[in-house]
Amino acid sequence: MKHKNRIYLVLEVKQREIDSRIIFSLKAANLGYSVVFCKKAYLEQKIKYFQKGVIILKSIGKKNHNFILKAKKYGHKICAFDEEGLLFHNPESYCKKRIPEKCLSELDLFFSWGEHDKNAIIKLYPNYHEKIKEVGNCRIELLKYPLNEIYKNQGNEIKKRYGKFVLVNTKFGYAGFTPAKKKFTIVDSLEKVLAIDETEKKFHQYILESQVKRRDDLINLFLIFEKKNNDIKFLVRPHQSEKITFWNEIENKIKNVKIIRDGQPSLAWMCAAQSIISFNCTTAIEGKFFNKNHLNYVPLDKNDFKIPNSINKNIYDIVELEKELVKDFYEEQHNDSSFNSDLNKNITNIKTDFVNNVCVHLNLLFKNFKIFKTDKYTNIISFSYFIFKRFFINFYYLRVRGSYNDSKTMLSAQKNPKTDLKEVKDKSKIFMKYLDIKDIKVKEIYPNIFCFEKKF
Repeated sequence: MKHKNRIYLVLEVKQREIDSRIIFSLKAANLGYSVVFCKKAYLEQKIKYFQKGVIILKSIGKKNHNFILKAKKYGHKICAFDEEGLLFHNPESYCKKRIPEKCLSELDLFFSWGEHDKNAIIKLYPNYHEKIKEVGNCRIELLKYPLNEIYKNQGNEIKKRYGKFVLVNTKFGYAGFTPAKKKFTIVDSLEKVLAIDETEKKFHQYILESQVKRRDDLINLFLIFEKKNNDIKFLVRPHQSEKITFWNEIENKIKNVKIIRDGQPSLAWMCAAQSIISFNCTTAIEGKFFNKNHLNYVPLDKNDFKIPNSINKNIYDIVELEKELVKDFYEEQHNDSSFNSDLNKNITNIKTDFVNNVCVHLNLLFKNFKIFKTDKYTNIISFSYFIFKRFFINFYYLRVRGSYNDSKTMLSAQKNPKTDLKEVKDKSKIFMKYLDIKDIKVKEIYPNIFCFEKKF
C-alpha cells in the first residue's frame, strides 16, 4: 500500500484552535497528505510509534527544545508557527520569549503570520532568514467564504435563543492570577521564571494594571445597566485562562449577565451579537471579517497592540462605553467592513489559502523524504492497552498522589478538555459540505489522536 506523506499538528487551546485544526487536516488530506492532530503531550508519548513526517508546532518557547530534539531523533522534520504571533508589543522581546534561537536553529521552517512578524524575526536572527516563510494562519480561513457561512448560520440560531445582546470577549488572565504568597503578582512570577529586563517588566506591569482597570470597569458597567437599562443583556465569554468561579459569582449577582462557556470558537457568538466589547485582542480583528465593529475598550491606551486599535472604534472611559452601547443597541448599526493596509501586511492569507501556502513549502521538505515505517501498534488490542494504561496512570496521580488538583493542571484541562472521535467527525462532516470535499476518512489511530486521509 502506498504511504502518504504525514503532517502532525498540535491542539492546545481547544476552544480557539479545534476548528482550524480540522480545516487544515481536511484540506491537506484532500491534497493527498495524511494529517494527524492531538495534544502535544499525546504526540510526545507516541512519537516513537509514528510514521516519520513533518511536525508543525504551534509555538516554540524554550520548553519545546527537548521535544524538538526528541522528535528529530526519531527522524521527523520540524516546522512551527506562533499562534500568538499576530499581536506583540516589543519585537525583540517577543522573539526572545516566543522564538528563542536555540529552538529556531533546530527547525526546518518557521511559518509567520505575515510581513510584520517575519521582519521582527529576521531582524533579530538574520542568519535564519531563509527558514521564515509568510503563510498566514489557518484560523483566518474560518472567517472567509464559504466557511464563514457556518458561523453566520449558527449566529442566527443563537439570535433566536437569546434575542439582542451585547457580547463581551474578556482578556483578564493577568488580573485573575492567584499568587503563591502575598504581594507576589504575575509580573513577579514572570520576572522570576523568564528573567525579563526592566523594560519588559514595565510592559507586563502595564498589562496587569490595564486588565485590572478594564475588568473593574466592566463590572461597574454591568451594575449601571442593571439599574438603568436592564433590558439589555450581556453575554460574557471568559478567556480560557480565567477562573470560572469568578464569573459564576458575577452571573449570580447581576441579573442581566450570562456566562457562556460552550468550548466552541467565539465566531458564531460574534455574528449573533448586536454589539461587541473587546479588550485589544484578536477577536477585535476577527470581527472585521463579519462586518462587526467592536467597541475596543482601552481606558489607559498606553501600550496596547496597534492592529485592534487601528481597525475598531476605541473607547477610553466607562461613560463613553455606556453611551455607545445604548446607541448601538437601539439604533441601526453602520458597520465598516474595510480592511486597512496594516491588516493585509500582518495576515498573509486574507486573499490566499493558508493550507496551499504551507504545503508549497512542505512539498520541498518531503522531497527525497524516505519513510521507513508505518505507525506501530494501531490494532484494537494495542488501542485498548493504551486506554487502560492512561486510565491507571490518571487514577494513580489523581487518587493516590493528588497531583492533578494543582492549579496548573486544572488550567490545562480547562484550556484543552477532552476531544473525542464523534466530535471530530461531526465537525468534519459540516466543514466538508461547505468545502465541497468528499471521501476523507477520519479515524482515531491512538486514543484521542486523530488521523485524516483521503480514501484510495
